[in-house]
Amino acid sequence: MMLAAYFDESGIHSGCPALTVAGWLSTELQWKKFQKEWDDALQDAGLTYFHMTDYENRQGSYKHWTNPKREAVLKTLHKIIRKRAIIPVSASVPIQLYKDIRQNYAKPNSPYIFCVHQCLLQLEVWARENRDNRNVKYVFERGSGFGNDLSGLFQHLMKDPIKKHRFRLASWQFGDKRMLTPLQAADLLAYESNKEMLNFIVPGTDIRPIRKSALNLVKGNNMHCVHFGKDALNSAMQKLFGAK
Repeated sequence: MMLAAYFDESGIHSGCPALTVAGWLSTELQWKKFQKEWDDALQDAGLTYFHMTDYENRQGSYKHWTNPKREAVLKTLHKIIRKRAIIPVSASVPIQLYKDIRQNYAKPNSPYIFCVHQCLLQLEVWARENRDNRNVKYVFERGSGFGNDLSGLFQHLMKDPIKKHRFRLASWQFGDKRMLTPLQAADLLAYESNKEMLNFIVPGTDIRPIRKSALNLVKGNNMHCVHFGKDALNSAMQKLFGAK
């Protein structure tokens, strides 16, 4: 049974100092069950789709929600994700730090593509640890603005038999999270991962406790999520690109 991984990003359009790519891996059968349960939960809440930024800022459909309703709906969505997804995967980098460091390496790419590549590596680790050789269909939210770069990355990987096998590449495609509900689950994880990046890694930001919503979202899951500080970023860039 084929696996499918759905990814969204956070921090690209808001002038945020950190960028995150995050998503969930599961089987296509579980994603079908997820969609039915998710759609039912949204209908009960009076929504057609869920967007974490609007929810957090009490905008649009969420503007007049009471706190009890906010908590109840989010907990319900978290429960569906935890029930149907296998693992959460994310990668986050401070944007300015990435721009400063990449000057030292040959053929650097955008921070978005770097994060995508790190997510692929995390999925590889999971597959190797679990001896899972099933292929993976990769789906990305189309609104990132890096569609051409992403297509270039996957075309390169698909042409290399070793890398294609390494990352269990079946296919890749773009989607709209209004239409593909697993991308809404990715939206929640991307938002929470980006918040944690800002809380702990980005220079000049106040250190805060991990958000309760983040803890509840990933509770009971084996996390494959990485947040890059300076040393970790230097090491990862060296492995990917090599020095000039």
